[in-house]
Amino acid sequence: MYRDYLYLYRCVNELKKTFINSDVIEAFSQQKDTLLIHCPSLEYPSRHLSISLIQQKQFLLIKNDFHRAKKNTLNFFSELFPAKLTNIKIALFERSIKFCFNGFDLIIIIKGNSGNIFIVKNNVIVSSFKKLKDDDDLTFL
Repeated sequence: MYRDYLYLYRCVNELKKTFINSDVIEAFSQQKDTLLIHCPSLEYPSRHLSISLIQQKQFLLIKNDFHRAKKNTLNFFSELFPAKLTNIKIALFERSIKFCFNGFDLIIIIKGNSGNIFIVKNNVIVSSFKKLKDDDDLTFL
């Protein structure tokens, strides 16, 4: 579980070493509140980054050998992928992680029950992983 900024800061530094300049092929879900991002490499062609927003077990996990289920999967942000990941950042003293691509950003907000994943273009939210509520705090922009 990632509830501490300093732990997430170290995690982002490790993610940078692994994923910067990687091609992201697709983003999909086969479980509620969990997004899988396919980022293959020469060594691990089935590598995925799993992002869980489940309130009691939020995590970011690299799965080097993961295969998509044949049924009950849903694509997300398919109009944007494939794309090259150019940078990974964390907001200062916040639990918000930004994956920078050419032309858009994927932002992960880790805030208990109100965690979400957003696609942002030109500082405007164009899509979200979970449904937006009226009381969602969107001050991360």
